This record gives sequence, structure tokens and C-alpha cells, in this order.
Amino acid sequence: MTVKDKKAAVLKYLKKYLNIADPSGYNYEIYEKWLGVMDDTTFLKWGKSLKMGTAKLAIYTPNMKHPLQVRDLIATTEALGVQIFHRLWMVDKATGRRFLTPEKYPVIKMYARRQQQFLDEKISCADSDRIIDTLTGQVTSKDRAASFSAPETQIGSTRGLYNMLVEFLKVRGGDITALGEFKRQAEETGKVSIASFTTNSRARSAVIVGVLLKSMLYDNNM
Repeated sequence: MTVKDKKAAVLKYLKKYLNIADPSGYNYEIYEKWLGVMDDTTFLKWGKSLKMGTAKLAIYTPNMKHPLQVRDLIATTEALGVQIFHRLWMVDKATGRRFLTPEKYPVIKMYARRQQQFLDEKISCADSDRIIDTLTGQVTSKDRAASFSAPETQIGSTRGLYNMLVEFLKVRGGDITALGEFKRQAEETGKVSIASFTTNSRARSAVIVGVLLKSMLYDNNM
């Protein structure tokens, strides 16, 4: 089989499965153009790398342009004959008994990020929260006593601590209107209920990011 025939076979294979994962054809067009300009030597090296597992096929999904759907990705695994849904052996924490789940669940490889927190200076408590950054709406300078990281946000989400996330990422994260309501409740009643908030305001940081992206001609829903 000539290199030209091998390229044609690869493109046929890619078209079959990429167009299931991405019905728009966007991903297949990328590979079609890429392989079209690839020289024979590079193509053979690339094919060898795929076989050895040192290279992988990538799927591209530009934000808000060609979003991939979970149902299409599942259909692709089924077409490839890859079984990702399995019944799982679990251990009941109360009794210690091992049981097999009646339902099947998707089992896939995911990246795991190990948390690592850095202490910039010293742990401190701010005297006030009056110094506000005009772009983000967040407390800054000497009044900034702490921050909330992405790993902490992910942990809070997985544990269902949504009101906590609203407090740290919205109320204390730059939404000045919500912060005012937060302070009012605290001063008048001695407690605060995030669920009782009726403000439709947004964090200023999100608004500013949306404006900056639009100024760069990037449409967004920030």
C-alpha cells in the first residue's frame, strides 16, 4: 500500500468516527487539511507514534462555536466498540458489605490535580473591606485577607456546597450589590441567608471580562 493509499484509509477512518463525535464536520476538516499538506515522511512517523501510543488524536471544540455533545461522544464510543458504562463494586460504609451497583456508570480517565496552596506572606486578618478594585469589584490591597482558588471551588461543587460558592465567588467575589445585601442582613439580624438574596446583579469581574472580550471581537455570554 502506498503512502497515498494509507492517507486515504486514515481519512476514511477519521471521517467515519469524527463525524459521529462532531456532526458539524469541523474536526474532520481540520485533519483533512492537515494530512493534505503533510509530507510522506512526517505522515509515516506520525502513524508510528500513534501505534506506539506516544501521539494521540485530538478533538477540537472552540468555545461557543462547535460545542461537542455528550450524546454524540457516547455514540462514538459505541460505534468504536468501546464499553465505558460498567456496574461497579462498592462497599457500604455502614455495614462494610460489598455489593454490585444495579445501574451502570461511565468509567473514564480524567486528570487529577493535586492541591498545593502557597502562603504569600503571613496569615492575617484585614482591618476592613473598604478598598475595592474598580475593575473586579473585589477587596484588594491591604484589605485583602484571603482568596478562593480553583481547586477549592471544585471541591465545594462536588460536595454540593453551592451557597458557600455563591458567597465566596459572587458576594465576596466582586458583586457589590450582593455584598451590600449581605452586610445589611448581618448588621440587622446577626445572620445571613444566601438563599434569601433577590439581587439579579453580577460580579463586576465577570462583566468586565465580557466587555474586554467583546472589545477584542470575541462574542461571549459572560
